[in-house]
Amino acid sequence: MAAQGDVSIIDVFHGIGWLPGSLIDDWRHGRADDLESVMQINAQRIDEAIQLLWSWSRQRA
Repeated sequence: MAAQGDVSIIDVFHGIGWLPGSLIDDWRHGRADDLESVMQINAQRIDEAIQLLWSWSRQRA
């Protein structure tokens, strides 16, 4: 991920194993309405991770 220079939250969740590539493909091809509903992580943990990553990125901007 770092080699690209930038990453998306989808890249991060995929990289830590929360979002398998097959589910990303399903979502991109319209076979899943949203990623949160197919992830095997509860919504609170997803939200916490997003907040932490947002805070971390702001500190480095």
